[in-house]
Amino acid sequence: MRKVISSQLLLEKSLRVNTIINIHAYAKEYSGTIYFIKNNRIIDTSNFSKLLSFLLLIKKGEQFKVMIDGIDVVKAMNDITAICSQKLSSNHLSSSFRILPQDSKVKL
Repeated sequence: MRKVISSQLLLEKSLRVNTIINIHAYAKEYSGTIYFIKNNRIIDTSNFSKLLSFLLLIKKGEQFKVMIDGIDVVKAMNDITAICSQKLSSNHLSSSFRILPQDSKVKL
């Protein structure tokens, strides 16, 4: 059954290009749609050029919303979280996003 979940995200540091590529690749394979939303601008993360321009315009400390529409949306949110928290070295876990507290918000 299709469901919808959304979370407010806070960009804590600049994204690496490979992280943006991984978000896009996941969105292309996901059996639903993952949207990023900010200031009434909604982009489908499976469109790479729109995703890239959207994320390059988000500055450190700014917030935006992620909305997932599809099957197993909680797993998809957890997968996006894992993509955005990639290991930079064997000892250091880097997280680019933090999910802000709210009803269905999850921490990235």
